[in-house]
Amino acid sequence: MKLDLLSEVRRMLTGTGLARATLGQIRLKLLKTAALVQTSTRRILVRLPRGHPHADLVQSLLA
Repeated sequence: MKLDLLSEVRRMLTGTGLARATLGQIRLKLLKTAALVQTSTRRILVRLPRGHPHADLVQSLLA
C-alpha cells in the first residue's frame, strides 16, 4: 500500500524538480514534514510552515 502511494506520487511529480528523485528522497522532502492538520466534517486542511521549500509542490499534489 505504501509503495503504491509513493509510486503514484512519483508519477505526479513528472515534469518537476523531483521527477528523478528516489522514493526515499520523496518521503524525506515531501511526506516527512511538520504540518498542522485540521479536520472538519467536509474537508481536511493541511497547513505547512511558511519556510517549506516545496510548499507549492505539496499543495499541487494535495489538490
